[in-house]
Amino acid sequence: MNFSRLKEKIKRIGEVCVGFYYLLLLLIGIVLLVVGGGALWKGVSWSAKTILLLFIVGILCIGLAIFLLTPGSSDLIAELLKWN
Repeated sequence: MNFSRLKEKIKRIGEVCVGFYYLLLLLIGIVLLVVGGGALWKGVSWSAKTILLLFIVGILCIGLAIFLLTPGSSDLIAELLKWN
C-alpha cells in the first residue's frame, strides 16, 4: 500500500477542515458586527457596553479570520510561538 499518497490525502483533508473553521469564524464575526451595529442604529434598549462588546468582538473575529486565511500565517505564528 502506498502510504505517501494516503498521507497527502489526509493532509489535504486537514487543510480543508481548517479553512472551513476560519471561514466559520469570519461568518460569526460578520454576524456579531451586524447585530452590534444594527442595535446601535435601532436604539435597542440593551446597555451600551453590550452593544459595543458585540461590535468589537465581531471586528476581532473578522480580523483574525482574514489573518489566518492569508498565506504564510501559520509560519508567522510558529515563529512567534517558537515552534519548530
